[in-house]
Amino acid sequence: MVALRKLESPLVEPAAAKPHVVIPAAGLGTRMLPTSARIPKAMIPLREKPIISWILDELIGQGFTSFTVIYGHLGHFLTDFVKRYYAGRPGLEISFVEQTELDGVASAIALAEPWVKTKGMLVVLGDTVFQQRLELPDDRSFVMYSPVNDSWRWCLIETDPAGKVVGYVDKPDGAVDTDKALVGIYYLHDAKHFYDGVRHIRSENRRIKGEFQISSALEYYERAIPVYGQLVEKWFDCGSKDTYQASKKSMLVAPREFNTLEISGNTVTKRSKHKAKFLDEINWFVTLPKKLRSYIPTVVDYDLDPDDPFLTLEYVPTPTLSELFLYENLRVEMWRKILNNLVDTYMERFRTVKAWESDDWQGDYRRHYLEKTFERIDDVKNNTEFCEMFSYGKVVINGQSYTPYRDLFKRVAEVMFPRIAREDDLCLIHGDLCFSNVLYDVDGQSFKLVDPRGSFGSMKLGGDLKYDMAKLYHSAVGLYDFITHDLFHLDHRDSEFTLTIYASEDHQRIGQILKETLTQRHKLDLDEIEFIMSILFYSMLPLHQDHPQRMKAFFCIATEALNRVASRVLDK
Repeated sequence: MVALRKLESPLVEPAAAKPHVVIPAAGLGTRMLPTSARIPKAMIPLREKPIISWILDELIGQGFTSFTVIYGHLGHFLTDFVKRYYAGRPGLEISFVEQTELDGVASAIALAEPWVKTKGMLVVLGDTVFQQRLELPDDRSFVMYSPVNDSWRWCLIETDPAGKVVGYVDKPDGAVDTDKALVGIYYLHDAKHFYDGVRHIRSENRRIKGEFQISSALEYYERAIPVYGQLVEKWFDCGSKDTYQASKKSMLVAPREFNTLEISGNTVTKRSKHKAKFLDEINWFVTLPKKLRSYIPTVVDYDLDPDDPFLTLEYVPTPTLSELFLYENLRVEMWRKILNNLVDTYMERFRTVKAWESDDWQGDYRRHYLEKTFERIDDVKNNTEFCEMFSYGKVVINGQSYTPYRDLFKRVAEVMFPRIAREDDLCLIHGDLCFSNVLYDVDGQSFKLVDPRGSFGSMKLGGDLKYDMAKLYHSAVGLYDFITHDLFHLDHRDSEFTLTIYASEDHQRIGQILKETLTQRHKLDLDEIEFIMSILFYSMLPLHQDHPQRMKAFFCIATEALNRVASRVLDK
């Protein structure tokens, strides 16, 4: 079984020349309720990874190595996440400080002073996502700003013709002459003097709306050191529900592989370079029986023109199950409700719809499960870098020896395929029922399905219900989303693999809940589900050839699953 990393203390390496980074993320996030009642605002997902990951990934990519994260409200979720996914990386130094009294951002930054060993300091607020190269001069401090219309929500700056900050207006009640809002990125090339400023305003009890604000400390700082305004080029505002949703939409429309999305108001229009497959997807949405349409976003418009097909759906702002699984730390019993709701609905509603036109359904089973797998594996074998994985006489994963694919798959398939290929299990299916394709409203306990697949063999709408259940299984038990989000570490030497997936014990419990839901609540055969899951992971290998480590992780998970099934069904 793949290893799950336990939480460890951060590895401390010598600080690099880059300034220390302080990330204040202790606020209650009242403008992000009800989501912020479950998790810290810095952990709210934005395009399938939390805000804190966008911040850290951007800064680490620019060479920053030393960080202090200030946590508060529900802070254990934030610290557990950062420790699990970042603190073990070589060369990173990450410290954590709790802000027990939420008395302002300036006070939060002050808590990091013992860890700031560099002359300069970069402060990035825990709800500030940006994508811009930062140039940090040794002799110049700056704050980053963006023009806004809703000035009453912001701390604004006034600048002279040279760009020097000459005044601050913090969340004004009336009209002001500036629209330059601080976005939450501050570079202070003399950190010690800034901390002197924080001590000064605290000694005078100088508060703004009950809190010690960074603008007050900056006013003290500027008595000796000028601060300049710098326009931020690419910034996503995540400070409130409406701006968060706008940022989420903005990031969603970025080109992603072969699909393009265009969001207008409350609709999203999709186009795809894979036109034949996309036409099948459109047909799935528009021909779905009326009794099932509440489980998909409303179809607003579409065109089946083979040269330029498109599909316009309502925009649904709820998170995916993938986001909830990876980042939201919902109670395990809440996951029982979620999984029971999803699987029960599928079994009671989708399974009753017989939707296939094939006269050769057994051939469709064979084409989808076996022939496609062989074709995908042959594709990998043609890649000289990875073909060796299918030539090993044995495979060792985390110290345990396994029989390789070449010696085992066909033997297991001879036993399992006749069991799997059942006409009674053919029904309307989604075809790609992984966590990332299920939008889930936790508060309302409802879901919407997106991105259905093209076909199952020659079937356009129908297929094997076990295939959809195995897709859920490969998300919850196979931890597929951890791999595709690179939340794992893998070492590979010859035929030996060491795979560590950065999942928690709760994630294991959630996987066990799905296993119980499928096998006890709905009487599905675990061997069949796990065999199909092994096929899924083997089949995904050629689709990820641009991510070699993911390929190897998929190979390990598929090999383990295939061997588990073999141990139960062969030689009996």
